[in-house]
Amino acid sequence: MTVTPLESSNSADSLLKWKAEFGRELESCVLLGATSFQRNDTISSIHEEYYKSLTADELKLRVMWMISSLFAASARHCLLKQFVDNNDHKMLCSVVIVDASKQGRLWIRQELLEELRTCVNSSMEKTRVPALMVKLWYVSMLELPESGRVMQGATLVIIGWPVPVDP
Repeated sequence: MTVTPLESSNSADSLLKWKAEFGRELESCVLLGATSFQRNDTISSIHEEYYKSLTADELKLRVMWMISSLFAASARHCLLKQFVDNNDHKMLCSVVIVDASKQGRLWIRQELLEELRTCVNSSMEKTRVPALMVKLWYVSMLELPESGRVMQGATLVIIGWPVPVDP
């Protein structure tokens, strides 16, 4: 996942990137977002900011990021199902679909592509998002020394199947 500023956002320096993996249905989705993504010299570092908690409005924004990303991934999956339904593409081993702004990426590997091929004939309706586990991590300010940038409101969201715990 390449980290670049979000070009289509209301704020020119914000960031939202997502990557979703599908088979017949959603396998996993990872989102990386920030309310600000700037060069380190444009931010006056206040270390007390590191430990600031999410407000209710900030949490709502993260939920909207999740919903919009899942909606976009589901729409791309629906297009992929139509493409796979056309039997001219049996040689495909994997597929990656990226939008023009490179905000989102849908990925399907070979075994999940085969799973999709077997079920696509029976179901062409919109992709259902199953009940999955959501984990969210938030840091109010994250310095990225290698790139010389700072992410404010840095958020990582992982959506996927719960990992079974051995008793």
